[in-house]
Amino acid sequence: MTIKKRFVATPVDAKENFDFQSIGIKSSKIAFKLVIIPIFLLFFGLFADKTLSTTPLFIVVGFIAGLFFALYKAKKISGDVK
Repeated sequence: MTIKKRFVATPVDAKENFDFQSIGIKSSKIAFKLVIIPIFLLFFGLFADKTLSTTPLFIVVGFIAGLFFALYKAKKISGDVK
């Protein structure tokens, strides 16, 4: 006869206790910044290119700058989440 062990929930250690609401808010901030900042600077580059008649220059520069700025902001926010 074998005895089956049942799963018993044990108390979570204080170090493993997460604030899921805070993590959710910070992750949504990261996702928002990763999408909105490059798109905003892409449209700014499009406007600058139409104004100055330099077709692909500011579109590419704006998108790349937006991508790096968004990654920087995401890294800064994610550093707060432990």
